[in-house]
Amino acid sequence: MPETPTFLERWRPTSAMFFVNGATFGVWSTQILLAKNRLELDPLVLGRLLLLLGLGGVAAMAASGWIMQRLGSARLIRLSAIAFILLLPATCMAPSNLLLGLCLFVFGASGGSMDVAMNAHGADVEQRYDCHHMSSFHGMWSVGGLVGASAGGLLLTLFSGPVQSLIMAGLLCLAFLWGQRGLLPPRPMIPGARHAALRPTPIALIIGVLTGLCFAAEGAVFDWASIYLNEQMAAAAAVAGIGYAAFSGTMSVGRFGGDLLRKRFSSTTIIRVGCGLAVVGLLAGPVSGSPILAVLGFAVAGLGLSNIVPVLISAAGATRNPEAAIATVTTLGYGGLLLAPPLLGFVAHVSSFAMIFIITALACLVIAVAANATRPAASNVLEGDLAPGAAGPRSH
Repeated sequence: MPETPTFLERWRPTSAMFFVNGATFGVWSTQILLAKNRLELDPLVLGRLLLLLGLGGVAAMAASGWIMQRLGSARLIRLSAIAFILLLPATCMAPSNLLLGLCLFVFGASGGSMDVAMNAHGADVEQRYDCHHMSSFHGMWSVGGLVGASAGGLLLTLFSGPVQSLIMAGLLCLAFLWGQRGLLPPRPMIPGARHAALRPTPIALIIGVLTGLCFAAEGAVFDWASIYLNEQMAAAAAVAGIGYAAFSGTMSVGRFGGDLLRKRFSSTTIIRVGCGLAVVGLLAGPVSGSPILAVLGFAVAGLGLSNIVPVLISAAGATRNPEAAIATVTTLGYGGLLLAPPLLGFVAHVSSFAMIFIITALACLVIAVAANATRPAASNVLEGDLAPGAAGPRSH
């Protein structure tokens, strides 16, 4: 790679890894119903098995900082991506509940390790070349999920589930082999960083909690928007399904425009404006009582939340020990995503579905108030967490 790489040379390798990760999860989403029918799983058992995927991911994320400091982010991407893709057909063809649970745990662990590594690599790209790409990297994950689910669903009309999984795994392997060329070599180890890997810094913990709240907000719309529109607002099933589609669509669009916004505005501004839009959007349904305004509100909320997680991960990547910080942030983030559905379900049980989105809007307000955590240079207490050269107007 030349000393001053072009945009595509900087962007292509990491964006391809985000695409492959999202597409692999997208293919698995088309196989869930097949697994349920093949093994005759009731919803409770299926839910417990799917939880193992998330638990595997969180467990691997927690250890990924330690591993990256020994292997580097590019090598961990390659190792975890190969395992992730190869485990896809094994998971789709598991013949028993026990084997499916084991496959899901390891499948989630490999995907989680890849997630941390590619985010760390993306942050490294931004730091080395003084650029903003994290939002579009996350946009490519969304595109990958859409392509994987769409292509996987189309192939299921032509082939059986096992054949579909093998074909898609082969295509994903080709995409990975093409995309991984050009991943950056690791930086020299910072003295003392190896010993700090298992001791998250205060700034990493703060950013991680904010990421968890943001993921919880995304999960709230994913899990409850359609049910809320149908059961509490009496919307037709077709209209109810549009709620999450509007949310995810504007989120994808917002992420591809996020890199340009980050060139013009500070992280604090982006987070606070985004949270403001999210609050307005999430409260549109409960305040108005109109399903149409609720759907429009979900679209506004998706736009507002679109760039918050990429900005938070970039902030973690600007710290002195970025591998450990990003592992901490992603672990807490996905921990929030795992905890949100049952907690919000309890809220709906004792109150109403509308209360889910009122509480989620309050979580967005907390993120906005704590947005200065993305500016560690502004605090003497946290200033020592910054990587050399990370301070200044570009690290807002």
